[in-house]
Amino acid sequence: MKMEMDAVNFYSNKLALNPEMPRYNHCMAAILSNNGQDIEAEKFYRQALTFAPQNAMIKNDFALHLANHGRKSDAIHEFKKNLLNVQDNAVLYKNYAAVLAKSGRYREALDAATRARHLNPSDPMNHRNIAKLQYVLGDTRTAVLHNMESIHLEGNSNFNGKLDSTAYRSAAVQVIAKGGDVNEAQSLMDAARKIEGAKVSVATTLRTNEIIYKVMKKKEDGLAQMEIMQREAEAKKAQEEAENVITHCR
Repeated sequence: MKMEMDAVNFYSNKLALNPEMPRYNHCMAAILSNNGQDIEAEKFYRQALTFAPQNAMIKNDFALHLANHGRKSDAIHEFKKNLLNVQDNAVLYKNYAAVLAKSGRYREALDAATRARHLNPSDPMNHRNIAKLQYVLGDTRTAVLHNMESIHLEGNSNFNGKLDSTAYRSAAVQVIAKGGDVNEAQSLMDAARKIEGAKVSVATTLRTNEIIYKVMKKKEDGLAQMEIMQREAEAKKAQEEAENVITHCR
C-alpha cells in the first residue's frame, strides 16, 4: 500500500508540472484502477486519450479497465471503436477476444482471437486463447492443434513430445466435461499415450483418470472443474495485467 501511495504522489507531482503529459495520466490511471478507484482512474484514462488519441496502449488499458470493473458492454464498445482506426494491433484484438469471451460471445471472441493470431502468429497466448474458445464451441481437435502450437512456441524442443501429450490429455478431459463422446476422449488419450510411449507411468494415468472423475463430479453438481479453473486463471490474468501496466509505467 505504501508503494502505491508513493507512486500516486510521484505522478501527482509530475502532473502538477506537466498536466498534459499522456504517459503521466496513463500511469496514474493504471495505479488508481489497480486500487479499485475506478471513477478516478477513468478520469485519468480519458485525459490521457485527450492528449494522445491515437495511443493504442492507452486505448487497450482503458477498455480493460472498464471490463475489469464490471462494465463489459462499455469495454466492448471501446474496443470496437478503437479497432476501426487501429486494425493491425494484435494486443487489441487479443484483449477484445478475452472480453467478448467473458461476456459469453464465444463466436465473436473466436473471430477476434483468430485475427490476433494472424497479426502475431508467434505469440503463444493467441493460440491458447483460440484453443480455449474451440473447447467451448466443441471443436476439440482444432483446440488440441492450437494448444500444441502454443506449447511449441513456449517450450524447449527437447520436451515437446511430453508437452504435446499433455495437450491431448487436456482435450480428453474437455470432451468428458462437455458430456461428449467417450470414444472421442479415449482416442485423444490413446494419442497421448502414443506420444509418451514407454515413458507413460501408472501415476500419470491415475492422475488423468482422477481429473476426469473430478470434472464429471463437478458437472453433476452443475459446475465443471474446467470452469472453476478458467475463472481462477482469468482473475489471475487480470491482476497480472494491472501489475504489468504499473511496472511498465514506473
